[in-house]
Amino acid sequence: MILLPCILCSQSIPFTDEAAFRGLDLFYITSVPDAGAGFGAIDLDQDGDADLVITGLAGPVRFLENDGSGYFIDRTADVNLPEMPTANALATGDPDGDGDLDLLILCWGQHDYFLRNDGDFLFTDTTEEVGLMTSGNTSGAAFADLNGDDWLDLLVVGSAPSTAGGPESSHGHLYYNNGDGTFEESVNPLEPITNILVTFQGLLQDFDLDGDLDIYLSNDKGCVGDPQNYMLENSDPFYLDQSDLGSGVSICSMGITTADVNLDGLMDLYCTNVNEAHPLLINQGDFNFYDASDDYGISDGSVGWANFFFDHGLDGDLDLFVVDSMAPNRFFEQLGPMNWIENASELDLAGTGQSFCAVPLDVDLDGDIDLAAQDCLGYFHLYIHPNEGNGNFIRLDPVAPFPNHFAIGSRIELRDESGDLFYASQRGAGQHYRSEGEMIFQHGLAAAETVAHLTVTFPDGSSRNLTDLPANHTWKLYHSDLLGDANRDGSVDLEDISQFLIAAAGDFSPGCEIFDFDGDSLLSVSDLEMMFMLHGVLLPDCDSDGVNDLMELFLGTEIDTDGDLLPDACDRDFIRGDVNTDLILNIADPIQLLQHLFFGEPCSCMAAIDINHDELVNIADPVALLGYQFNSATPPAAPFPECGNLAGDQTCLDGGCP
Repeated sequence: MILLPCILCSQSIPFTDEAAFRGLDLFYITSVPDAGAGFGAIDLDQDGDADLVITGLAGPVRFLENDGSGYFIDRTADVNLPEMPTANALATGDPDGDGDLDLLILCWGQHDYFLRNDGDFLFTDTTEEVGLMTSGNTSGAAFADLNGDDWLDLLVVGSAPSTAGGPESSHGHLYYNNGDGTFEESVNPLEPITNILVTFQGLLQDFDLDGDLDIYLSNDKGCVGDPQNYMLENSDPFYLDQSDLGSGVSICSMGITTADVNLDGLMDLYCTNVNEAHPLLINQGDFNFYDASDDYGISDGSVGWANFFFDHGLDGDLDLFVVDSMAPNRFFEQLGPMNWIENASELDLAGTGQSFCAVPLDVDLDGDIDLAAQDCLGYFHLYIHPNEGNGNFIRLDPVAPFPNHFAIGSRIELRDESGDLFYASQRGAGQHYRSEGEMIFQHGLAAAETVAHLTVTFPDGSSRNLTDLPANHTWKLYHSDLLGDANRDGSVDLEDISQFLIAAAGDFSPGCEIFDFDGDSLLSVSDLEMMFMLHGVLLPDCDSDGVNDLMELFLGTEIDTDGDLLPDACDRDFIRGDVNTDLILNIADPIQLLQHLFFGEPCSCMAAIDINHDELVNIADPVALLGYQFNSATPPAAPFPECGNLAGDQTCLDGGCP
């Protein structure tokens, strides 16, 4: 990829903490437990921007709506929340398949709460109805399809033994979706999940690229002899322990994350630790991992927690942000494949040394990646990325059919014009410590103005290849089964074809991608032909030249000035009711209309004989016309009594009008 000349210098421009200025003047008095309080950057209202759900503050869990420009409106009073005094983490998913994101609020010493999203920041507590009343000390959860039925299942992990007088259960749980948004716990309990009392995070990713999601568990106290981290290969309905192949590090592991650091298409792992090296586990395939943190220069840390990779500066490579509760946060900037430098202080990201939770988000939708972070006994932070000198970007949002609308389990690969991989990622689950980030793939393109080659693989194993996707936009990546259906009513109809023609008249921009069957970032004849095939209905050819009218409009061989999807040559002015087109309304007109209905008498202006303008020609039309002529009933619909034309009329090859 070609880098912009100013990319490296732009990365020294500091972030600015604008939380208070943007409606997030929030202070954490305490956190229960003393391991941070999670939050979510989640598009709750499906308007394209990240809203916020924040636990751990005094009072209720906070719900804040993004106004579209990165400023927030407090909607907590609208949500109708149950009492959740020990809420400390959350997870999101769409287990009922209704197309919006529900919430699981995780609690300490009480049962968790499942909040069904009813739209417009209204939620209903359906915890008992969906079967999730288990109590414990919950620290993490993740929704994803683990058994291949397309419905989202649920992994819940617990982080510490119960306190005196609290619930006896604090171990993890694996729940399977019943196919209706309710859950039952697995009949094959996994001992690494159910027996460990110090699991901070459970991460679901396809580490072996076999099409299903595996489980990786971050276990505290492995450094003092308690259980190591666990890698569990999904071999539904069983899981195989592959921890001994290098991923089962014995450390005091807290936050974990994944990324394809060495650009081989496989997801690598980064784990935080306590006062020891933070391992970077490079995936070599078949669940073999090795620690390369020293090679990359990103092993240093004190008591690390949340961490994630993202592309700061949009220069096309990954950087790493790690928060710490006993030392300054760390930001490792990648200057080359094996050359990473730490410069959090230079970017004003060092914090106060009491940070636990953090996520990346493009809060203001300007294309660069901002950061949100939480401190214990401190303020909520919203670090806004500097606008100067950034490269181009791409934002990608896979969309799958019901019930896994959000395509949890999908993965993408981006390649340059030479075919070299420069970004690969997966939409797994449990990626952020106690928290949730945006369900968007976002990456820099440096100076490139398009993504030359993109492959998206969906949870059902199908894939699509796209080329030349323009930079600096957010694109939906639709599953093949959804293409063409712009109004999402389950079929390709004339309304969808109309939207195709409107979209094709302009540049290829967001909204066009649902019609791009061949993925070439153009709307072409082949795409329209696919629309016709899926529509499956013989389309009109008003001039009988062997090419249907809609194709002629697309090709430009005919024009449609009034936008009614009829070529103007077949859409002449007329007087409604003037069946014989002599510009005089008399008894000859209903007689000819009856002859058309019962004897097939041809008519040169079908629009003129639709007397009541219901887009049908039947016996009601001559009845209406005779009623007007002899009983002073309702006159014909416009255009009447003068010549004219209305959008939505049927064809009129010759209406007799000048």
